[in-house]
Amino acid sequence: MTIEEMKRRKKELGLSNAKLSDMAKVPLGTVQKVFSGQTAAPRYETLQRLQDALEKAGGRRGGSGSMVRQPGSGIIYQFIGSEVFRMLKNYVEKQKGKCIPFIAPTDVQLDKDDKTILQPDVMVVCDRSKITRARIVGAPDFVAEVLSPGSVANDLFIKVVKYKYAGVREYWIIMPDDKSVAVYEFEKSSDPEIFTFDDNIPVGIWEGKCRIDFSYIYEQAKFMYEID
Repeated sequence: MTIEEMKRRKKELGLSNAKLSDMAKVPLGTVQKVFSGQTAAPRYETLQRLQDALEKAGGRRGGSGSMVRQPGSGIIYQFIGSEVFRMLKNYVEKQKGKCIPFIAPTDVQLDKDDKTILQPDVMVVCDRSKITRARIVGAPDFVAEVLSPGSVANDLFIKVVKYKYAGVREYWIIMPDDKSVAVYEFEKSSDPEIFTFDDNIPVGIWEGKCRIDFSYIYEQAKFMYEID
C-alpha cells in the first residue's frame, strides 16, 4: 500500500493512531509522523509493519480471521515464477556456472541486519559466501517479483528503492494482468525498460546470454487466464 492508501484503510477500519501503533508494534510518534507527512521517507520495515497490521485488521473485519489472496495471485502467479526460475536454473547448469537461482519461500536478510527480511519470488545469488543454512545474507544479484493485485504498490514503489540501495543489480517486476515486465538494471539506469509477454527478455547480469522466453511462458499459461 502507499501511505495514502494506508490512511484511507485506517479510516475505513476506524483505527486511531494509538491503536494502529499497538497493532503494528511501531512507536506512536512514528505513526503520527508517517501519516502527517512529517517523515518524508519512512523506513521500509516501518511501512511493512503498518501495512501488515492494516491487512490483518481488514481480514478480521471480514470475519474470516485471515487474509484472502486476491484474484491473479494464485495459479498464474505461481506458474510464471516457477518457469522463470526453471529457465534461469537451466542456463546456469548448461554453463556450469557458480550462481545459484532460488525460488520463494527463501529468506533474504537484505541489509545484513535483522530489520529487513524479504522473500523474493525468484532470485539469483552469485556470491556464494552470502548463502547460509538459514537464509541469504546480503543482496542477491537478480530479483524477480510476480505482481498480484495486492502487492502492486509494494513491488512498484517500496521494493524498487529497497533493492536498488541494498545492491541488487537487476530487478524484474512481472505483471501477469498487464502481460508486461519492467526490467531495472540499476548499474545502467534508474528507469526500467518495459517488455511484453511477446518478448524473449535478456538477463542483464549475464550480458544477455541468458534470455527468458515470455512468449513460451504465456503460451503455456494462456489457458489459465480463461479459467473462472
